Amino acid sequence: MRRIYVDEVNRLCGYRRFEYIDRFDFDKSVLMFFIVVNHWVPDWDPKKVALLHCNWRLDETKATETELKYWSKVQVILNKEK
Repeated sequence: MRRIYVDEVNRLCGYRRFEYIDRFDFDKSVLMFFIVVNHWVPDWDPKKVALLHCNWRLDETKATETELKYWSKVQVILNKEK
C-alpha cells in the first residue's frame, strides 16, 4: 500500500487517523482500502476498484498496459470464486 493511500484516507477522514506505518498492519490496511473504495467507487464496480487500487485511475479508457494486466489477474481470481 502506497503512502498516497494513507494521505487520501486521512484527507477523507478529515484528520490524521492513520500513520504510514499502518500500511503494514493487515487490519488497518484493509480498513483504509474500504474507506478509499467506498468514497471513490461507491458502486464497487470490480474493474474500477482494481484500477483505483493499482494506480489511482478510474478512467479505464486511459488505463496503461500494466493496469490492464493487473485487471486481467483480478478477473482470473473473480472468475475462480464463481
